[in-house]
This record gives sequence, C-alpha cells and structure tokens, in this order.
Amino acid sequence: TALVALETKEIDAAVTAGKISAAQATTLKSGLTAHVTAQVDAVRPAMGPGMGGEKRGGKGGRGGNHSLPHKQFLLRVQNPPQR
Repeated sequence: TALVALETKEIDAAVTAGKISAAQATTLKSGLTAHVTAQVDAVRPAMGPGMGGEKRGGKGGRGGNHSLPHKQFLLRVQNPPQR
C-alpha cells in the first residue's frame, strides 16, 4: 500500500545516508506491513472538547496529533538506538 511504500522509501533513504545498516533496514521492513496495518486499524478514543471538535475562540483546542506514531517510527529509522 501507499503507506508501506512511503515507509520503505524512508528506510531506504536512511540506509543510503548511512544512518542505519542494511541489516537494520531488513529488520524494520520485515515488520513494516504489520506495523502500518496496526496503526491504521487502531481504535482511537472519541474526541472530547478541545480535541478538534468545536472551536471556542482563539486558535482552538490543543487537538490531537494523529501522525505521532508515524513520526515516532521515522525518528526510530533516522536515529536508531545504539546497541
């Protein structure tokens, strides 16, 4: 799917940039489809006040960042933990 392809490109770019090894890329790619599917299928709690619903002046509520798991994944790819 498109999300898996996007993540694969990010992993490949990290290998090209020397941020991760080919072995690390293989490991990340092996669980990629399951990871993306789990994120897409995850049940999110109903949005309460200030979570993107009604706006009450100003710039609105704090809102949720629904792309956070994706950003965490990319950070892990770009800055893998040292072992």
